[in-house]
Amino acid sequence: MTQQARPRLRIALTEVVRMYQVGGQAVRALDGVDLFLDCGQFVSIVGPSGAGKSTLLHLLGALDSPDSGSITFDGQEIARLGDDQQSEFRRHRVGFIFQFFNLLPTMSAWENVAVPKLLDGVKLSRRSPTRCDCSTWSASPTAPSIRRPSCRVVRCNGWR
Repeated sequence: MTQQARPRLRIALTEVVRMYQVGGQAVRALDGVDLFLDCGQFVSIVGPSGAGKSTLLHLLGALDSPDSGSITFDGQEIARLGDDQQSEFRRHRVGFIFQFFNLLPTMSAWENVAVPKLLDGVKLSRRSPTRCDCSTWSASPTAPSIRRPSCRVVRCNGWR
């Protein structure tokens, strides 16, 4: 039996530590986290309040930096990028959906979604975007047009 080639590694966290000061006391939100995610994996991060889920996501999205350890994305150490490079990384490589939408109130929903393209200098038409015709999609798990991702649940219990 031949072994199927694994997809290349996209995200790797190695010995990641992130600490915060709360009321004069050091709190380790992440304590030596190792996490390896392959290209195409679908991952759910679950855990109780205060377990480090948001801290992990902020680090993965280059919104924050670890106190120690490394986070690589396609072999690139994202914590070592400069501010402009991190902004470019977020704009081109990471998608965020925040719990609170953080929309610009003077813009429509479509304009808010278009902001990253506008920052890249792309001129966008004021017309509505093309609609997606979902009538041909099938809900059947065996349908060739739908690729069901494998799901991996990462339990967050204080990351210790």
